[in-house]
Amino acid sequence: MTSAIVIGGGIAGCSTAYVLANHGFKVTLIERKKDVAQAASGNPAAMLYPKLSVLPDATSLLGIQGFRFTLNMLDAIDANQQFHASCGQLQLTFDTKTLIQHEKISQQFDSHALPFAARFVSTDEASNIAGIQVKHAGLHIPEAGWANPHAWCIHLIAQPNIETVFDTTALRLERLAEGYRVHGTLQTFEAEHVVLCNAHDACDFLPHLKPYLSLVRGQINFAPPNPRSQHIRAIICAKHFISPSIDGKHTLGATYANHDMTPECTQQDTNANLYGLREINDELPKTLNPNLLKGRVGWRCATMDYLPMVGQILDLPLLQAKPPRPSTKPDMLPWQRGLYVNIGHGSKGMITAPICANWLAGIMAGQAPQDLLLNRLQPNRFAMRELGLKHLAQHIYG
Repeated sequence: MTSAIVIGGGIAGCSTAYVLANHGFKVTLIERKKDVAQAASGNPAAMLYPKLSVLPDATSLLGIQGFRFTLNMLDAIDANQQFHASCGQLQLTFDTKTLIQHEKISQQFDSHALPFAARFVSTDEASNIAGIQVKHAGLHIPEAGWANPHAWCIHLIAQPNIETVFDTTALRLERLAEGYRVHGTLQTFEAEHVVLCNAHDACDFLPHLKPYLSLVRGQINFAPPNPRSQHIRAIICAKHFISPSIDGKHTLGATYANHDMTPECTQQDTNANLYGLREINDELPKTLNPNLLKGRVGWRCATMDYLPMVGQILDLPLLQAKPPRPSTKPDMLPWQRGLYVNIGHGSKGMITAPICANWLAGIMAGQAPQDLLLNRLQPNRFAMRELGLKHLAQHIYG
């Protein structure tokens, strides 16, 4: 049985372990914390919805395909919706920029081409869907919803082929004749393959990735429902979003801040999450009190082009020392055999990490990729472009 070590126990690591196990791999998942889904994947409720674009660019296509894949995965492992729900989502047309975007999307919009239902609704219909009066018309996606990432990850790793090792930090990779040895804080592990799913911490093993990755601070807040908000039935998005009451509290979010490592919730961001709801309903900021419940801060790992890094890693020093010709065949490049990443998912990891894990598992199992979108996600793209290998970078998978 082929063996793999997955480093990182968030949604990227757990979904990677899950699909590898389903492909027949014997998987060891190493997580530095005492449980899964404790860092960027640690929100008690993650909102699941795609963001449609005026043009079908890579980001939009990944979101569309990933959203469908995530829904199918959740339906398969949580058929009774114990830890996820398709409550629907409204993306309101709240300003001139959004109005122009929605008008352009509607002109090109063919809901039959999407793998899920989506349609534009009037203000009155949006209000009926939302459960409260909203100020704008918008786009309604009925299958959108939320999931509990911790419960989701627990179910993903509950496979016979997956061994979990918690409270252990992976410190160093050692290349072996056949595979790798991972040196942890108290023990070592060996496998034929290693997949780094530990977000920005992957730079500890692959420092050459650091210039292309950034940490983006995000704060969400929670508020107990009140007589008005308790009727909210869908996720409602404008500048900020509010969820229905989930386990007795609304989620309000989210802020985005580069280069901010403040670990505690700030009143400034709390106010931003609260008052951003004015574009949904004027009364919500007046009646909700997020200061009654503790919020949460997390750091998303984002890339320069906002697309994740997925695939096998090249030996960059060797590539830089002897740059290949642009006409070189991809299989002639200096690959680090058996070393892969699934990182850089930003704020959309719940709908991009699982499908990327599925693509990656196929590659590791020797199956030719079926979606050439992977060329846009391959993790060596930035370094290859800097070496003048843009064309080659775009044709790694054919």
